[in-house]
Amino acid sequence: MGAERFITFAGGSSAAVAFKAALRSAHQDYGTAGYTGTIAEKSEFQFVDPPENLKELNHYQLETWIKEKMDNIDYKDPPFWDDKWGPAACMKVGETDFYFFGWSST
Repeated sequence: MGAERFITFAGGSSAAVAFKAALRSAHQDYGTAGYTGTIAEKSEFQFVDPPENLKELNHYQLETWIKEKMDNIDYKDPPFWDDKWGPAACMKVGETDFYFFGWSST
């Protein structure tokens, strides 16, 4: 089996609420049979720091920043979200807005 990267935006009163909403949405869109290559395969998340200029970036620029971060990793010390079986990364981008990203099994 392979892996696919995902980037998911979700809102909620907390990261946990947003994560559950993102999972629910992915399960509705892709099912619950597994290996969807989406956030639906994740059971937990961990926070990562947002870019320093976060307030200056729109959603397109944030997603571009995340993609660049995912494309340019140090394989000698890979981040936790570079594991299709590991937790998703969570980045708070607003009072009730969150991006979740990482790799997921396909």
